[in-house]
Amino acid sequence: MIQKSKPVVSGRALNEPGNPHFSALRLKAQPPRNSWEDVVDWHLERGITTVPVKFKGKSPFGTKWQKTTDPVAAFREYVGEDERFNIGILLGTASGVVDVDLDTPIARDLAPKFLPKTDYRWGRPGNPSSHYLYRCRGESLATAQFKGPDGTMHIEVRGNGAQSVIPPSTHESGEPIEYVSDGEPATVDYKTLLNVAGKIAAATLLVKNYPGQGGRNDYVLKLAGFFAHAGWSLEEAQDFIGIIAIEAGDDEFDSRMTTVKSTFEKHASGEEVTGQPALAELIGDDVVKLVAKWLHIARAGTMSHAASSTDVDELLEQARTTPTTFVADVLKDCTKVQKLVAMHKKTPALFSSLCVSLTTVQGLEKAGVATFRQAIVAEAKPRAKSKGTESRYQATDEGMFMLVGEEEAPKRLANFNAKVTNEIVYDDGVEQQRFFELEVSLNGRTITCTCSANDFAGMNWVAPQCGVEAIMEPGIANKEHLRVAIQSLSGRVPVNHRFTATGWTKDPETGVYCYVHAGGAIGPDGPMSNVQTEMDGVMARYRLPDPVDGEELLAAFQAFKRLRDVAPDRILIPLLAGAFRALFGPADFGLFLVGKTGTGKSELSALVNQFFGPELNSRNLPGSFTSTGNALEMQTFMAKDAVFTIDDFAPSATRFDAQKMHGTADRLVRAMGNGACRARLTSDATLRGAKPPRCMVLMSGEDVPQGHSIRARLLIIEVEKTDITPEAWKGALTDCQKFASLGRYAELMATFIHWLAEKHDERISYYQKARDQILNAHDETGNHRRTSSIEAQLLASWRMFAWFLKSKRLIDEAGRKALVDEGRTALAEAVAYQQDYQADHDEVDRFLQYLKTAMFQGLAHISDGGGKPPTWHHLCGYSTSREGNVNPHGTRIGVYFDEQNAVWLNATSAIAVAGRVANAGSTQFNVSAITLGKRLKDRGILVAIDKARGKNTVRRKLGDERAGYWIINAEALGLPHVTTMEERRAACEADKAATETTAASNESE
Repeated sequence: MIQKSKPVVSGRALNEPGNPHFSALRLKAQPPRNSWEDVVDWHLERGITTVPVKFKGKSPFGTKWQKTTDPVAAFREYVGEDERFNIGILLGTASGVVDVDLDTPIARDLAPKFLPKTDYRWGRPGNPSSHYLYRCRGESLATAQFKGPDGTMHIEVRGNGAQSVIPPSTHESGEPIEYVSDGEPATVDYKTLLNVAGKIAAATLLVKNYPGQGGRNDYVLKLAGFFAHAGWSLEEAQDFIGIIAIEAGDDEFDSRMTTVKSTFEKHASGEEVTGQPALAELIGDDVVKLVAKWLHIARAGTMSHAASSTDVDELLEQARTTPTTFVADVLKDCTKVQKLVAMHKKTPALFSSLCVSLTTVQGLEKAGVATFRQAIVAEAKPRAKSKGTESRYQATDEGMFMLVGEEEAPKRLANFNAKVTNEIVYDDGVEQQRFFELEVSLNGRTITCTCSANDFAGMNWVAPQCGVEAIMEPGIANKEHLRVAIQSLSGRVPVNHRFTATGWTKDPETGVYCYVHAGGAIGPDGPMSNVQTEMDGVMARYRLPDPVDGEELLAAFQAFKRLRDVAPDRILIPLLAGAFRALFGPADFGLFLVGKTGTGKSELSALVNQFFGPELNSRNLPGSFTSTGNALEMQTFMAKDAVFTIDDFAPSATRFDAQKMHGTADRLVRAMGNGACRARLTSDATLRGAKPPRCMVLMSGEDVPQGHSIRARLLIIEVEKTDITPEAWKGALTDCQKFASLGRYAELMATFIHWLAEKHDERISYYQKARDQILNAHDETGNHRRTSSIEAQLLASWRMFAWFLKSKRLIDEAGRKALVDEGRTALAEAVAYQQDYQADHDEVDRFLQYLKTAMFQGLAHISDGGGKPPTWHHLCGYSTSREGNVNPHGTRIGVYFDEQNAVWLNATSAIAVAGRVANAGSTQFNVSAITLGKRLKDRGILVAIDKARGKNTVRRKLGDERAGYWIINAEALGLPHVTTMEERRAACEADKAATETTAASNESE
């Protein structure tokens, strides 16, 4: 425990008027940092080291400040009564944080458009919000500077060897350094942060060089060509150039975006467009070089393509004329192969369109088209080869050899031949795993095997895959040569990209958004034959049919309408809206169906899940609470942008089993709400990519998970036996189950997905705007903020689905409005039910009720100021013996001062007693004293706090006990508030008589 001395600066505490730092503290409510000790402690709790800095300066005291390990000692050494000072934080690996320092107004204005959000930002009136603090992952957090050609510093990522002055300090200009946001620094990847800083610096230079009227369109034209040659997508270029145009004050934004689009279209069609040289002539080669460096763009001039749409037409005509020999003929024609390789490299969308068109040619097998595509992709893949590598190795019937010495004598490496025939990349959206398929010739037989890239690199696959007959010559060098020999003699190997998780992703070839599922992918033009997926286990059942139209779409819509007859709208619409919400990115909440056995929870859950696959019926629900937390966490990660049902939340049986199930639910719900999960390490102890839930989790059970914050992350939907009538069980429910098994709901969902994919970015953006608009309109409702957010997200999803139905002419405008109104009403009713569940688990209400129960059961008591029974002793944990003696029971948890109408609760003892009462009822009460104190204060139950210490507890010695006390209103514990002694006696007698009457009545029952 650090012993703190009295904080002084020029004889004044930091928060005293007259101190030069006082204005900064007064202007912004901050965490309790009323002295340098509080500042040091606050940062130490977060692993951040602070250093004392000279007043109105940036130089720390002493010469060894970079090696500071005890900031308290450092401040005590250099800060005295007559010493004024600033405060700095040590950056880099010493504290695990970096400071993004924005040195120019343009960079500062651009920063919010690029930098990740962080709640730790500061600046001064003359340069506000100029510092962003981040926690960073990475072995080396070096300082990086981004200076213009004239030496002007635009942005600096300050890390190792640096420190930054923070509030409350004084700038050299005399201005106070103030917080803009004084919360926790966000965590980001260091390399990612450097890339973002490079974008800000590049954009700053391009804004500075933005011309005046008359030259702006030409400037944007050359910028667009520059980014087109660099391989940027149209969306990336429009976003970046659009930010530059807005910052430069260009009032013809739409015209500039049209210029960018037309430039990219010309580039895609093979026409020449200006590039880096032309841009350099306009703004200077030194500027363009820096922009290219900061954006990681290789230098390039104007370029033209070797293939165009004319070539596509010629190839299609050849395919129709000679479908059976088309693939072989084309691959033998070197000129055509070169054109196709250029097409794949420079206009991948055109190449993909050609492949799709070939699949429609009669007589041309799809397998042949796949071979054609893989051959061109493999030929286009760049491969670095050492000169003469292949000639050093030989493959014969007797094995693989290396030629050594001037005589090139063969030295055997292995008694088998092997070559890589296929390279497979498994992609789950966060990590990519590579596997190689090999063909091994050994003793006259051929063995086909598959191994991971890591196993191949270490040659650890030979014995497990080929058996004891496969012999590698001893020696590490021989093993390495064998690996190189296999790679060298394998030639160009086709690469297959296979997705292992569902959801939205970008096609690796064309860059367009598509939705992948176990059966393939759905893109802007419908099913995409070139996208491969490989899913196993429960994920194999997430299989969508092709989008439908005409009579098939009408039949799917009629089946959807029949769903409305199964259960009330307050149950069904939130579930259906949840299914549609799954398509708009990971959800920070879940749905929970609660009800007794036999109410139809599993059947309803299955119907919703079958929108993503007909096989996901009530007998094949993807998840169960009997599974481990790790398994459920991984499954909810893999089911990206889909519904994932977890059934059987029934925490009964033993207390251990109940706590385990509640723990699993708690872990999953918090992971959903926070978008995070348990960190994982690889075999070499490096941090792996996080894999939190990315789906709409639909849970069901007979009970609801505990905890106010947990329930706030769920929309709890109660199902009673009367909600699904006997007629609905036999009629509507049975019909809908048939429709679901036939794939009608999956067809409707596939068509909805296709509609979204047609204009993916635009329609996702429309959903986000609708969600924010609804949420802003709900700010005055008084609902829990998370509950309002859940309602807004579901209603916005429902509106998008209604828009889809109208665009497909399944409903008219009046029908769309009616459907949206029905959704709004049903969701409002569902949210009203939600309030009851949240109130039932409010931490403050539970805490106070536990204390009342403890005193009633004789587990705790409250005394008066002298340690004697208080006026209301029968309500405060006392009993009266036959002889008339009043005796306390259990632990003393506080002191009651009836004249003040206040109870001084011992925070530690009260929480411990509440926990014992909760455990006795097979529940948990795991709320910290700090959090509970804040909740009591927010509810207005605390009548006094320790303002000097900035704490909600007041430290006093009452009797022989010194502790931290919450001073609460006595009425919160059910103690009456009266003013005179006569009123006290009368109220006491009346209450005592009522208590005895109730007790006698209970005994008679």
